[in-house]
Amino acid sequence: MKFTSLYSGSKGNCYLIQSKEANVLVDCGLSLAMIKERLAEMHLSFKCISAVFVTHEHTDHVSALPQLELFEKVPIFAHEKGAKAIAEKTMCKSINTIGASLQFKDMTVDTISCSHDASFCCGYRFTDQTGSVGIIADTGSLPVGIVEFLSPCKTILIESNHDEDMLMGGNYPYKLKQRILSEKGHLSNKQAGQIIKRLVENKCAVKNIVLGHVSQNNNMPELAFYNVVKILENMGLYEGKDLNVCVALQDKRSPTFE
Repeated sequence: MKFTSLYSGSKGNCYLIQSKEANVLVDCGLSLAMIKERLAEMHLSFKCISAVFVTHEHTDHVSALPQLELFEKVPIFAHEKGAKAIAEKTMCKSINTIGASLQFKDMTVDTISCSHDASFCCGYRFTDQTGSVGIIADTGSLPVGIVEFLSPCKTILIESNHDEDMLMGGNYPYKLKQRILSEKGHLSNKQAGQIIKRLVENKCAVKNIVLGHVSQNNNMPELAFYNVVKILENMGLYEGKDLNVCVALQDKRSPTFE
């Protein structure tokens, strides 16, 4: 099971999951042209994409959906509790629904409920015979059962949206700051670190940690990265030796992890 972040950040998010039989995207913010550009860097065309799984209806996760439905005819999947909101936001007419779990080609796709100010937001876990990949992209608090959900995953993408000091000292309006900090907002670097610490303490399968949805205004990739590296070092583990840590960027695809 392979994972690549095509791009991730405040403007748009899109992740590629690859198994032997399928290539699926998780979310498709920004444009279809941008997705095709990043795929071309990997010597892939959009014709190889088997499906798109959507986390929720916010623009930075769905903006390319109308183009995708109109021009590419790729199956779109969303959680049954959020599919209506996604359809209304994008005007897409053919959204397939998923509940707790779905078998898609050689992948088992599992979902977990996240706490975000959307109609409904979910995280995904993709599993094939080689292993699992987990994605927790937008949530203001740690989802119930998060450790158990991510335990089988060799590669995980965890939201590490903001540094709390940068957010509070920045020029965002007070209400927006409170929204980001709330249980319906986004995970901070500190909260992302808490998840990772719990996963490592529970001897989970994680080997590759990708930090995503990093705010361009209230965070820096270096802060998100060194927050996790410090936590690992305090546990006697070292980045690049015991685990790999990567920050997903808005303007550059990540390495492919498998």
